[in-house]
Amino acid sequence: FVDVEGGGDYDYDTFFAGMEVQLLRLEENDARIALCCGRLAVLPEDTEMPLSVAAILWGVDDVDAATIARKLEGQKLVKRTEAGGRTEASLSLLDLHLQYLRHRGRNAIA
Repeated sequence: FVDVEGGGDYDYDTFFAGMEVQLLRLEENDARIALCCGRLAVLPEDTEMPLSVAAILWGVDDVDAATIARKLEGQKLVKRTEAGGRTEASLSLLDLHLQYLRHRGRNAIA
């Protein structure tokens, strides 16, 4: 275990090891949601993707895209931003999540 001051115990040696376990569990529990998460690796860094664009990327309608985004947000894999002054909600990834998804995708192809 890695003991981070003020953070309590962490079950994994690195952030990436913890993320891999999280993604593997997601694949076991809901392969469709895991696939959608992996497809987010195409996002440029520091970019918010409108849910309508995510729907196209995932091959689903807008209602399903909103559901998928909420599930990924619940897993702390994406940040979902409500519409507010915009025309629609959007989602984004933390840079570390994005880098890991890209790395994981490259390894899956190799």
